[in-house]
Amino acid sequence: MTEFYRSGHWRNDAWGNRIWIPGHNVVRDDFSKSAGYSRTPGEIEIFNYGGLNKSGRIYSATARFIKPNARCPVCGDEVYFYQNTYGSRVYFDELGPPWPKHPCTDNDQYNKSSHSTSYKEPWLRRDSEISRIISLLSSEAKIPLTKFNTWMIIRILRKIKAKDGHVLIVSNVMQPRKSPIALYLPTLKSWMHSKSVLFLRGNKISRWNASSMQPEIIETTRAFELNDLLTRL
Repeated sequence: MTEFYRSGHWRNDAWGNRIWIPGHNVVRDDFSKSAGYSRTPGEIEIFNYGGLNKSGRIYSATARFIKPNARCPVCGDEVYFYQNTYGSRVYFDELGPPWPKHPCTDNDQYNKSSHSTSYKEPWLRRDSEISRIISLLSSEAKIPLTKFNTWMIIRILRKIKAKDGHVLIVSNVMQPRKSPIALYLPTLKSWMHSKSVLFLRGNKISRWNASSMQPEIIETTRAFELNDLLTRL
Protein backbone atom coordinates (compact mmCIF):
# COMPACT_ATOMS: atom_id res chain seq x y z
CA MET A 1 0.00 0.00 0.00
CA THR A 2 1.22 3.51 -0.85
CA GLU A 3 0.01 6.74 0.75
CA PHE A 4 0.83 10.22 -0.54
CA TYR A 5 -0.50 13.78 -0.54
CA ARG A 6 -2.09 15.10 -3.72
CA SER A 7 -2.40 18.86 -4.08
CA GLY A 8 -5.65 20.55 -5.08
CA HIS A 9 -6.60 20.33 -8.73
CA TRP A 10 -9.45 20.70 -11.22
CA ARG A 11 -11.17 17.66 -12.73
CA ASN A 12 -14.42 16.60 -14.41
CA ASP A 13 -16.86 14.58 -12.32
CA ALA A 14 -18.99 11.69 -13.62
CA TRP A 15 -21.52 14.15 -15.07
CA GLY A 16 -18.98 16.28 -16.98
CA ASN A 17 -19.02 19.16 -14.48
CA ARG A 18 -15.76 21.05 -13.86
CA ILE A 19 -15.03 20.81 -10.11
CA TRP A 20 -12.18 21.73 -7.76
CA ILE A 21 -10.70 18.87 -5.72
CA PRO A 22 -9.09 20.12 -2.47
CA GLY A 23 -5.70 18.72 -1.44
CA HIS A 24 -6.01 15.34 0.26
CA ASN A 25 -4.16 12.17 1.22
CA VAL A 26 -4.41 9.34 -1.31
CA VAL A 27 -4.09 5.64 -0.50
CA ARG A 28 -3.34 3.23 -3.33
CA ASP A 29 -3.75 -0.50 -2.83
CA ASP A 30 -3.65 -3.21 -5.50
CA PHE A 31 -6.46 -5.44 -4.20
CA SER A 32 -5.20 -8.66 -5.74
CA LYS A 33 -1.54 -8.07 -4.81
CA SER A 34 -1.59 -6.07 -1.61
CA ALA A 35 1.83 -5.72 0.01
CA GLY A 36 2.83 -9.25 0.95
CA TYR A 37 -0.75 -10.48 1.19
CA SER A 38 -2.56 -12.77 -1.24
CA ARG A 39 -6.33 -12.39 -1.31
CA THR A 40 -8.49 -15.48 -0.88
CA PRO A 41 -10.99 -16.38 -3.62
CA GLY A 42 -13.76 -15.47 -1.17
CA GLU A 43 -12.35 -11.99 -0.60
CA ILE A 44 -12.00 -11.41 -4.33
CA GLU A 45 -15.63 -12.49 -4.83
CA ILE A 46 -16.70 -10.08 -2.05
CA PHE A 47 -14.76 -7.29 -3.75
CA ASN A 48 -16.62 -7.96 -7.00
CA TYR A 49 -19.98 -7.70 -5.25
CA GLY A 50 -19.12 -4.15 -4.22
CA GLY A 51 -19.05 -2.59 -0.76
CA LEU A 52 -15.37 -2.67 0.20
CA ASN A 53 -13.66 0.65 0.74
CA LYS A 54 -10.81 1.40 -1.66
CA SER A 55 -8.11 0.01 0.63
CA GLY A 56 -9.96 -3.33 0.66
CA ARG A 57 -9.75 -3.44 4.45
CA ILE A 58 -13.28 -2.72 5.69
CA TYR A 59 -16.66 -3.90 4.39
CA SER A 60 -19.71 -1.66 4.61
CA ALA A 61 -22.36 -3.22 6.85
CA THR A 62 -25.10 -1.73 4.67
CA ALA A 63 -23.54 -3.16 1.50
CA ARG A 64 -24.41 -6.69 2.59
CA PHE A 65 -28.01 -5.82 1.79
CA ILE A 66 -27.98 -2.71 -0.44
CA LYS A 67 -25.72 -2.37 -3.47
CA PRO A 68 -23.66 0.88 -3.60
CA ASN A 69 -24.67 2.93 -6.63
CA ALA A 70 -21.71 5.34 -7.00
CA ARG A 71 -18.06 6.04 -6.29
CA CYS A 72 -16.76 9.05 -4.41
CA PRO A 73 -15.34 11.53 -6.98
CA VAL A 74 -12.47 12.30 -4.56
CA CYS A 75 -11.26 9.05 -2.95
CA GLY A 76 -12.91 6.45 -5.18
CA ASP A 77 -14.65 4.54 -2.36
CA GLU A 78 -17.98 2.92 -3.22
CA VAL A 79 -20.76 5.01 -1.68
CA TYR A 80 -24.51 5.56 -1.73
CA PHE A 81 -25.67 8.49 -3.81
CA TYR A 82 -28.97 10.38 -4.06
CA GLN A 83 -29.90 13.33 -6.25
CA ASN A 84 -33.06 15.19 -7.23
CA THR A 85 -34.29 17.17 -10.22
CA TYR A 86 -33.22 20.44 -8.56
CA GLY A 87 -29.55 19.47 -8.76
CA SER A 88 -29.08 18.62 -5.07
CA ARG A 89 -26.81 15.64 -4.38
CA VAL A 90 -25.63 13.72 -1.32
CA TYR A 91 -23.19 10.83 -0.76
CA PHE A 92 -23.46 8.38 2.17
CA ASP A 93 -21.05 5.87 3.70
CA GLU A 94 -23.98 3.88 5.12
CA LEU A 95 -27.74 4.10 4.69
CA GLY A 96 -30.30 4.38 7.47
CA PRO A 97 -30.41 6.50 10.62
CA PRO A 98 -28.35 8.51 11.49
CA TRP A 99 -27.61 8.69 7.70
CA PRO A 100 -23.81 9.24 7.90
CA LYS A 101 -22.59 11.35 4.97
CA HIS A 102 -19.37 10.54 3.15
CA PRO A 103 -16.77 13.04 4.48
CA CYS A 104 -15.05 13.77 1.14
CA THR A 105 -18.22 15.24 -0.34
CA ASP A 106 -20.00 16.65 2.72
CA ASN A 107 -19.73 20.25 1.51
CA ASP A 108 -21.52 22.68 -0.80
CA GLN A 109 -19.11 21.98 -3.66
CA TYR A 110 -20.50 18.46 -4.09
CA ASN A 111 -24.04 19.04 -2.83
CA LYS A 112 -25.09 21.03 -5.91
CA SER A 113 -24.66 20.07 -9.54
CA SER A 114 -26.61 19.37 -12.71
CA HIS A 115 -29.09 16.51 -12.76
CA SER A 116 -27.86 13.23 -14.28
CA THR A 117 -30.37 11.44 -16.52
CA SER A 118 -28.59 8.10 -15.94
CA TYR A 119 -29.03 8.27 -12.16
CA LYS A 120 -30.61 5.35 -10.30
CA GLU A 121 -31.30 5.28 -6.57
CA PRO A 122 -29.70 2.59 -4.37
CA TRP A 123 -31.66 -0.66 -4.42
CA LEU A 124 -31.96 -3.80 -2.31
CA ARG A 125 -29.90 -6.80 -3.35
CA ARG A 126 -31.58 -10.07 -4.24
CA ASP A 127 -32.06 -12.49 -1.33
CA SER A 128 -29.70 -15.04 -2.97
CA GLU A 129 -26.97 -12.40 -3.30
CA ILE A 130 -27.39 -11.32 0.33
CA SER A 131 -27.08 -14.94 1.51
CA ARG A 132 -23.91 -15.44 -0.53
CA ILE A 133 -22.24 -12.28 0.77
CA ILE A 134 -23.06 -13.09 4.41
CA SER A 135 -21.77 -16.64 3.90
CA LEU A 136 -18.49 -15.37 2.43
CA LEU A 137 -17.99 -12.81 5.19
CA SER A 138 -18.46 -15.44 7.89
CA SER A 139 -16.25 -18.09 6.28
CA GLU A 140 -13.62 -17.20 3.69
CA ALA A 141 -13.42 -13.42 3.78
CA LYS A 142 -12.37 -12.36 7.27
CA ILE A 143 -12.98 -8.68 6.63
CA PRO A 144 -14.21 -6.45 9.49
CA LEU A 145 -17.59 -4.76 9.08
CA THR A 146 -18.38 -1.16 9.81
CA LYS A 147 -20.78 -0.65 12.71
CA PHE A 148 -24.41 -1.12 11.67
CA ASN A 149 -27.27 0.98 13.01
CA THR A 150 -30.08 -0.46 15.14
CA TRP A 151 -32.74 -0.05 12.47
CA MET A 152 -33.97 -3.11 10.57
CA ILE A 153 -33.76 -3.10 6.75
CA ILE A 154 -37.13 -4.19 5.37
CA ARG A 155 -38.46 -5.37 2.01
CA ILE A 156 -42.10 -4.80 1.04
CA LEU A 157 -43.61 -8.17 0.11
CA ARG A 158 -47.26 -7.25 -0.34
CA LYS A 159 -49.71 -4.34 -0.10
CA ILE A 160 -53.25 -5.11 1.07
CA LYS A 161 -56.26 -2.76 0.96
CA ALA A 162 -57.91 -2.64 4.37
CA LYS A 163 -61.22 -1.23 5.60
CA ASP A 164 -59.82 2.12 6.66
CA GLY A 165 -56.35 2.15 5.13
CA HIS A 166 -53.66 -0.25 3.93
CA VAL A 167 -51.54 -3.07 5.35
CA LEU A 168 -47.92 -3.54 4.31
CA ILE A 169 -46.49 -7.02 4.68
CA VAL A 170 -42.72 -6.66 5.02
CA SER A 171 -39.79 -8.97 5.66
CA ASN A 172 -36.64 -8.42 7.67
CA VAL A 173 -33.93 -8.38 4.98
CA MET A 174 -31.28 -8.94 7.64
CA GLN A 175 -33.01 -12.07 8.96
CA PRO A 176 -35.20 -13.34 6.09
CA ARG A 177 -36.20 -16.56 7.88
CA LYS A 178 -38.13 -14.63 10.50
CA SER A 179 -41.89 -14.26 10.10
CA PRO A 180 -43.11 -11.32 8.00
CA ILE A 181 -44.27 -8.16 9.77
CA ALA A 182 -47.63 -6.48 9.18
CA LEU A 183 -47.75 -2.66 9.27
CA TYR A 184 -50.93 -0.60 9.03
CA LEU A 185 -50.96 2.83 7.35
CA PRO A 186 -53.90 5.15 6.58
CA THR A 187 -52.49 5.87 3.08
CA LEU A 188 -49.83 4.40 0.79
CA LYS A 189 -47.02 6.44 -0.77
CA SER A 190 -45.94 6.07 -4.39
CA TRP A 191 -42.42 5.07 -3.32
CA MET A 192 -43.67 2.09 -1.29
CA HIS A 193 -42.66 -0.86 -3.48
CA SER A 194 -40.48 -3.98 -3.31
CA LYS A 195 -37.25 -2.18 -4.28
CA SER A 196 -37.63 0.69 -1.80
CA VAL A 197 -34.75 1.13 0.65
CA LEU A 198 -36.60 1.34 3.97
CA PHE A 199 -35.64 0.96 7.63
CA LEU A 200 -37.92 -0.05 10.50
CA ARG A 201 -37.62 0.35 14.26
CA GLY A 202 -40.67 -0.24 16.42
CA ASN A 203 -43.54 1.31 14.50
CA LYS A 204 -41.46 3.88 12.58
CA ILE A 205 -40.26 3.61 8.97
CA SER A 206 -37.24 5.70 7.96
CA ARG A 207 -36.17 6.54 4.42
CA TRP A 208 -34.16 9.22 2.60
CA ASN A 209 -36.45 11.71 0.85
CA ALA A 210 -34.48 12.72 -2.24
CA SER A 211 -36.93 15.53 -3.10
CA SER A 212 -36.35 17.38 0.18
CA MET A 213 -32.85 15.90 0.71
CA GLN A 214 -33.81 15.07 4.29
CA PRO A 215 -34.48 11.86 6.23
CA GLU A 216 -38.18 11.10 6.56
CA ILE A 217 -40.01 9.20 9.31
CA ILE A 218 -43.40 7.56 8.67
CA GLU A 219 -45.47 6.44 11.64
CA THR A 220 -47.24 3.09 11.30
CA THR A 221 -49.30 0.79 13.50
CA ARG A 222 -47.60 -2.55 13.93
CA ALA A 223 -49.95 -5.56 14.02
CA PHE A 224 -48.30 -7.77 16.62
CA GLU A 225 -51.23 -10.20 16.84
CA LEU A 226 -53.05 -11.98 14.01
CA ASN A 227 -56.44 -10.85 15.38
CA ASP A 228 -55.27 -7.23 15.26
CA LEU A 229 -54.49 -7.63 11.55
CA LEU A 230 -57.73 -9.50 10.73
CA THR A 231 -59.90 -6.75 12.24
CA ARG A 232 -58.51 -4.32 9.64
CA LEU A 233 -59.10 -6.50 6.57
